[in-house]
Amino acid sequence: MANVKGLVAILQGIKSSHKSQLCTVSINNDGVAIRWEDASKSLQSSVWLSSELFSHYSCPWARKALGLHFARLVDTLNVFALGSGAELVLRFPGANEELICEMTEDGSMAQLCTYARIDTVEVPFTGDLMDCWEDPTSFFLMNGALLKETIEDLEWPSGGLTVEAFLRRDPPLVMLSAHGAGDLRVTLPASRLDGFHCAAAEVRHSYKHKHLRTAFAQLPHFKDAASSVSSKVSIDREGLMKVTHMVGLSGGEGTLRGMAPSLGDTQRSAATHNMGIVQFLIVAEEDDMA
Repeated sequence: MANVKGLVAILQGIKSSHKSQLCTVSINNDGVAIRWEDASKSLQSSVWLSSELFSHYSCPWARKALGLHFARLVDTLNVFALGSGAELVLRFPGANEELICEMTEDGSMAQLCTYARIDTVEVPFTGDLMDCWEDPTSFFLMNGALLKETIEDLEWPSGGLTVEAFLRRDPPLVMLSAHGAGDLRVTLPASRLDGFHCAAAEVRHSYKHKHLRTAFAQLPHFKDAASSVSSKVSIDREGLMKVTHMVGLSGGEGTLRGMAPSLGDTQRSAATHNMGIVQFLIVAEEDDMA
């Protein structure tokens, strides 16, 4: 893979606040999925990389899963991202079931080879929250930077606890609010919505503020593309929220653009558009789901 900087950028976009966070890397013929789950089991974060993003891709298994320390994976890849842009070769397994990273660059006098081995670890099996997804689905699309600013503004009144998302079908309305140390309601202008659908007359659910920050507030890691990203927020019948960003990895630092209705559909389109897929799944607070 040539664009290591872009790969590091999207991995930083799902980084956990816990330095010891473990992640699961799943490999099959279609590509690579990297996922971690919050200790509360109410947040899952993932990146999908289509096999088409690689200049060469070979997988002998129907599916292979390995566990890694997430921060160690990102820090290692970041070292390779500092190189001249030569292709990064990833191989698994090594002699001791480790992930091998290697890059060969042509210098002025000789070739320079950078080599690293990342030990794998046992990761407890976790189910995919998408298996719990129940239609009908409500959704809205809009500028990711505006959503980021809104979530940051809601931290003070929420006390860092919960934020309520309210959608109304007619007239169309998307409102995010927090109550606690203060009272703040932010109405997202209908004119700024790139798409909207409310499956019921009204949809109302609350989410942990820290999970919403994870899903939206790390967009600056995508450099100057953060101001133009269109983010899709979907909510299922029980309040499960899905936040999806698409990341172009065809060259440069990686740019965010476009949007897609579901992970399955975006996997198919990523092969055409050379995009990685960043997704967050957030469980609504229990009081809402009761």
